[in-house]
Parts: sequence; C-alpha cells; structure tokens
Amino acid sequence: MGFLQALTKQQKKKGSTTNSSSSSSSSRSVARVKVCYKQLRKQLEGRLLDFDARGVASLLHATAKLGCVDPYLRAQGLLGDLLHVSAGLMEEFSPMQLAMLAHAVARAEPWSLAKPSRRWWAEFFLASQAAMQQELQLQPQQRKRRRRQQDMTAAAEAAPQQEEQQLQGAQAAAAATAAPTAAAGQAVEHFTTQGYANMVWAMGKLSRRPGADWASVLYLVTEPQLAGFSAQGLANLGYGLASMHADGGLPRPGSSWIGAYLTAACAQLEGFSSQGMANLLWSLAKLGYCPSREQLGSIAAASQSLLPSASPQDLSLSVYSFAVLAVKLPEAWWGGFWASSGRCMEAAGSQALANMLWAHARLRKVPPSQWLLAFLPCLQQQLPRCSPQATSTVLWAAAQLKLQQLPGAWLDSILARVYQQLLDGGCGPQELSLVLEALQQLQHRPSSKWLDRFYAASQPRLPFFSSKQLATTLAALGGLSPDATPPAAWSAAALAAVSARIATLSAPGLCEVVWGLCELRLVPGPELVQRYMAQTAEKMHLMNGAMLSRTLRTLVRFGHAPNADWLALLADESLYYLGSMSPEQMADIVWGFGQQLAAGGLSTAAATEALAAATAAAAAAAAAGSSARAVQSSTAPGLVQPQQRQQQVLDSWL
Repeated sequence: MGFLQALTKQQKKKGSTTNSSSSSSSSRSVARVKVCYKQLRKQLEGRLLDFDARGVASLLHATAKLGCVDPYLRAQGLLGDLLHVSAGLMEEFSPMQLAMLAHAVARAEPWSLAKPSRRWWAEFFLASQAAMQQELQLQPQQRKRRRRQQDMTAAAEAAPQQEEQQLQGAQAAAAATAAPTAAAGQAVEHFTTQGYANMVWAMGKLSRRPGADWASVLYLVTEPQLAGFSAQGLANLGYGLASMHADGGLPRPGSSWIGAYLTAACAQLEGFSSQGMANLLWSLAKLGYCPSREQLGSIAAASQSLLPSASPQDLSLSVYSFAVLAVKLPEAWWGGFWASSGRCMEAAGSQALANMLWAHARLRKVPPSQWLLAFLPCLQQQLPRCSPQATSTVLWAAAQLKLQQLPGAWLDSILARVYQQLLDGGCGPQELSLVLEALQQLQHRPSSKWLDRFYAASQPRLPFFSSKQLATTLAALGGLSPDATPPAAWSAAALAAVSARIATLSAPGLCEVVWGLCELRLVPGPELVQRYMAQTAEKMHLMNGAMLSRTLRTLVRFGHAPNADWLALLADESLYYLGSMSPEQMADIVWGFGQQLAAGGLSTAAATEALAAATAAAAAAAAAGSSARAVQSSTAPGLVQPQQRQQQVLDSWL
C-alpha cells in the first residue's frame, strides 16, 4: 500500500516531469514506475477480498486520487468494488481510516459513477459515532492527567529548594500511577483534528445527513479540541458543518461551541488563505452566528489583507457572507474589494456575479460607476449560464440599487433570459415573484408577449406560492399592468390561491393581495370578500395608517359595503394614525366613509368623531400646501383641487 500511495504523488508531478528538460535517467524511472503500476493494477482486481481494513482504506484513498488522472480506473469501476468491500469492514476501521474513507469518497465524487449506498452511509455514521463516543469517554481522564501535570509543574517552580526532592518523589509516584491509564489510552486510536476536519468537510461536500445524535456527539468531542485545529482545519470544519446544516441534515451547533470555534479562528487569522477565509465567513453566515464587534473587526482586517490574492469565487463568497451577517464594512475594505474584483471580473461565474451584486444591495452600498460598467458586460456574457435564481437575484439587486439609469441594453438582456427560463419551466414561485417585484421597482413594464409567457408559466405554480410570494406577485402585476386583465384561467387560479392563503397572510399582505386584485380588475366572490373582512378585522390593530386607508378604499372599489361594526373598528384604529397620515391617506379614509354613508352602510353617530378629525386634518394639510390625492365620487372619478376637498367631503356625508 505504501507504494500505491507514493504513486499518487508521482502522478501529480507527471505533467511537470514529462514537460521539463530532465535527464534521460529520470524519464526511464518514470517509465519503470508506469510499468510497475500497470502490473500492480491488474493484480489488485482479483484480490480485493484479501485486504484488511487498513489496506482497503489506503487503496480507496489512493484510487480516489489516481482516478482523476487514470482513465483505466474510471472505466473498470474499481472504486465501486472497494466501496462494496469496505461496507463489510466498517466496524474494523480505525477512526482515522473512517476519515480517510469519507475524504476519498468526496474526492472521487466528480469522476466516479459509483456512489456509496444509503446502507453504506448508515454503517459509516454508526461506526464514526461509536468512535467519537469512545473518545468522549476518555476525555475526562486525559484532562485530569493534564491538570495534574500542570499543577505539579507549577508547584515545582514555586517550591523552596529544600522540598525539591519530596516533590520529585511525588511526581514519580503520580507518573507511575498514571502510566497504566496512559498506556491504555495510547492503545486506542482516535480522530486527529485533521481527521475531524476532513471527515466533516467530505460529508458537507456530499450533502450527507447524519442526524442529531451524531451531531451532538461531534460537538461534544470537538469543542475541547478546537484550539488545536489548524486554520485550514477550522475552515474545512466550518464549511462541512454549515453545508450539512443548510441542507437540513445537521442541527445548528450551540453558542458555546460556536464561541469556542470563533475564538480558535480569531487566534489564527494570519494562517488563513483567501479560500479558507471565504469558507470561514460562509460557515458563520450559514450557521446564522454573528461574531462580536471586536471579532468582526479582526476578521474584516484579515479578509482585507487577503483580497488581492483572492479568486472571484472567494471574493463573491466573502462579500456575500458579510452581507448575510449585515456587517458594515469600512471603506478601505470596499476599496480593496472593488479593485480586486474588477481585475478578475471576467473570470467570475454567473452565481458569483449575482452574489456580488446582491451583497451590495443587501448592504445598501452602491458600487462606483467604473465597477458597474465593468460588471454589466461580464454579466451579459454569463447570462446563458445563469440559473433562474441568479437572474432573479440580479434583477432584485438592480432594483434595490436603482440601476435602471445605467447605459446599455443589460435590462432587456436579462428579461430575454428570464423569458427563455419561463419557456423552459425552470422558474419557481420564489423566482417568479422576485422578478415581478424587481420590475415594478425598476418601473419597467415588459412587453405583452413577455407577460403572456409569465401568466402561462406561473398559473400551474400559483397553488404553491407562499402567502408573501402571492402578495408580492399580485401587487407587482397590478402596478405593472393596471390596464390589462390577465387570462381568465390565470385569474381563476389566482383567486383560488388567495382564498386558500388568506388566513395566513400578514396585515401588509392582506392589503397588497386585495389591492393587486383590484388593480388587475379581478373581482372576488362574496365568500372571499367575507373572509377578507374577517381577517382584516382580526389584524386591524397591526395595520398602520397607510394600510387602513388602502383597506377601506379597496372595499369601496369592490362595491362592497362593510357592516357598521367593521367600519367602527376601522374608525377607532384610524384615530391613532391621523397625525401621521399623508393627505392622500386621510382623503381615502374620509372618502371611504362618505361612500359607505351614502350607501347606508354606516350610521352617522358611529363615525362623527372620525369624520371630524379626518376632515380637520385633511383641511390643515391642504391649507399648508401639501399635495393630496383627489377625493373621488363613486360615479365620476377625477382630480379635486385642495380648496374643494373639505366641501366635497361634507357633501358626501350629507
């Protein structure tokens, strides 16, 4: 096995060896190694069952590395045979051999067609958990011995000269007592810190789900050892844990573990590479843990020093993670980021570019024009490779940063890509709602052809929209195409989706959903209106002045007369917000009350107080010269001058 492992290093150097001007003797040596390797490879195929656990682990590790450069191994399926053999030896593998197995499977994943079965992984989880539990049981004894030795060393340094011999005798006796225990501990092999890092990294890379029990043992056994991890080991450990947590396969570590992890990482910041720093930041973002201000300052400073050597992927991952953690970065960091990313922008992939722009939007940091003018052409080049998530993210970020004034046809190019994705059926509810929200904020109305394609693609997915996505979609469509009515089938599906989700809508969501229906000229049936009334009455105390005015105006536009109790409740809630309402919102309240009084839906006594306060506030705002929405009649909509507002309000009530 030693020869085969050494051969992997030789294969790595093969390209540089053959292309260099080395001596003929060196070339002959390489040729002899190749001949021997081919013979050895043939011998291995029929003798896999003869290897013990150590041999199988070493062979699997070497095969994973050699498979990247040896087409024969990929064709023969040696890795699959080794996985089959290793499943029967799982209980015999040592902890470090288990780590070697997981790491080998992850290394071979890009090229191997053979994948471990569910049973293989179940056996692996059991074996690795048992090994960690065994180590956990021995940890108290190891800590006790360590403390005893530290106490004796401290006592020897402080003891008087005349007691030195007595202390030496006590140390000898203690050492003799601890010797059998230490020897027993040495007989059992444990995971090293590198072994833990490699195993967890591999499981995260392969999206494994070991479960809560496995995770709890891992956290307990690794927390006391975190200070002994290298910088690369900490980065790999964090990456693996965050990946499994993001996939739902691992519970989040406790604050004690993450605190110890951060302390260990901050003590070794100078040892992190740019990739390691990006993985550290990404793991903190995915685990949802924001370091202290002091730790953030140290991490940001270390990250800034690594920016010039960072790859586009590392740059994107770093700024994305800082944005998720909502970290306010110093200007010096941003300057370094723009300079470094600007130099390697053309090498960035579609997801990296999308994450960069998203991070700027999340942190409300508008990039300089020079950076944006370099970014947009690179983005347009990558659009054919953009996923629906990437395109919707870019549109949302562009809307937040108000980039619609930038030159070029970049927005039309993105919409063309979205159109193709709509044709392919790759957009889900999240992407569909995000695209519409962005277009509304960008004040960019797509073509009728694009909207027709959107209706066709979104209709079968409407039942799967969340409450928030449904509210966003309807409100955005109402703003984008107020004069166009959606297809009848889409309208029916939208009304059914609203009816199914109305009980779960938030107070703002209720306002947005029904307002969107109004703007799209979709009239809900009596049952849906009654459910809307019940939900708004229940959540009216959560609404602000803008929501209250929109709620009342929406019902009036539907031609629905609420009952007196509902209107009285809205009048009571409105009184609290009259001082902060805009003239337009106050006009909506007054106009809505007037229309309902005219229809006989409200008694004058129930709303006299609300009418007087709202009318006085609206008149005061008009006298101050504030612009306000016109008070409209139900039959003749049109703008009303401020000086006419109060009289028309009073007339509507009379």
